[in-house]
Amino acid sequence: MVDIGSVALRWQMASLPLCAVIMYTNMMMQTTRRPVQANILAAARSGIFFIPLILLLPRRFGLMGVQMCQTWSDVLSFVLAVVIAIGGFRTMGRGAPIPSESTK
Repeated sequence: MVDIGSVALRWQMASLPLCAVIMYTNMMMQTTRRPVQANILAAARSGIFFIPLILLLPRRFGLMGVQMCQTWSDVLSFVLAVVIAIGGFRTMGRGAPIPSESTK
């Protein structure tokens, strides 16, 4: 049990720094009133990427697939977060107004 857990922990620690970018991008989308992007990013790590990976990786890699599933979900969520953040920064750079409650 310790051997299995230590391998899973190593995989998880490999992607831990990426979680900060995912979290901060999600908060940036929330505070700039872009709820669609924020919701997609929030669902990506635990749903959009994790569920298909937990179904596919163990078939290919066995127990190792289960151990590395969350790491790969974090990596894919990080890529998505970078794409969303770049898009968010580009709209801010153009001087596009932030959607407000009064304009809806």
